[in-house]
Amino acid sequence: MLSFGVKNAINEMYTRGIRKPKPVLSELRKQSIEEPAIGQIKNFLPYKREKETDTIISIGNLAHISESKNQPLHDDDPYIVASEFNTDLEEKIIPTLRHILP
Repeated sequence: MLSFGVKNAINEMYTRGIRKPKPVLSELRKQSIEEPAIGQIKNFLPYKREKETDTIISIGNLAHISESKNQPLHDDDPYIVASEFNTDLEEKIIPTLRHILP
């Protein structure tokens, strides 16, 4: 497991554009920071990328979610009241929160 200091150093490098394992390892050596195994860096970088990128939902997934029309368990959970999808990939979605409905 990477130490807190190593993670911070890698995060700082990531923001500067150093995003490949070997350059990260080289930079850690230059900065005299404890050197983790290359495998640990290879595991951490995809995790970092995944956490920083937006989740992409396909139209098919969105249509499936909107068709389920499950009532939320909590008042502040969003859900879809109505939706319409057509072959031109145009969609109309009406989201709401449970406590807003009468």
